Amino acid sequence: MASSSAQNWSTPETAATGDLVFPPNEFLNGNVRAATLPMARYNWVADRVSVVWHERETSSTTSTTDVFFTARTASGWLAKKRLNSVQTHDQFMPSIDFDSDGNHMTFFYDRSGHSLNELYQPDWVRSSWTGNRIESGTVYSSYSDPDLYGNRFVGDYQDIWWWPFNDTWGDRFNGAWVKQVPVPGPGDQGDIVVTGIQ
Repeated sequence: MASSSAQNWSTPETAATGDLVFPPNEFLNGNVRAATLPMARYNWVADRVSVVWHERETSSTTSTTDVFFTARTASGWLAKKRLNSVQTHDQFMPSIDFDSDGNHMTFFYDRSGHSLNELYQPDWVRSSWTGNRIESGTVYSSYSDPDLYGNRFVGDYQDIWWWPFNDTWGDRFNGAWVKQVPVPGPGDQGDIVVTGIQ
């Protein structure tokens, strides 16, 4: 039985357009499966819906990818903005949350530090609610290998969230991601890694 609060949906809106990645026919460099999966959050401080995703720099299926942002204002969707500052190689699979000041933290996988555009590490960008970069950095400096076990699947298994802690460290962003690690024996292995940014 349908709930009366979920019977009427607003007219769909196009937030942005771009050259998205659509497996099983499209892959990142090295045949890595990493579909464009938009992530959205309602930023109650700024009273905006914000969206992040990755897309190709050109329409070529061999083009590298970047991370983009947009937000819904009272007058419509903002023009999309690229969040990663380095455009070499692939940046992909972003997630997003916001802090008590209404600033966003976007967390994503980044291959820009690897000369062959194969290995990846998690990076972050802090931005205003309009998508203007404030600061950025690397979450974890060692690399993961998406082909470590031959399956070339990174997966959409990472996230970022703001958490107001009542401890000595105080409020902070927390990130979680999957790291491919070499472990002897059969089967895929990996670590679930969690860290906090104060």
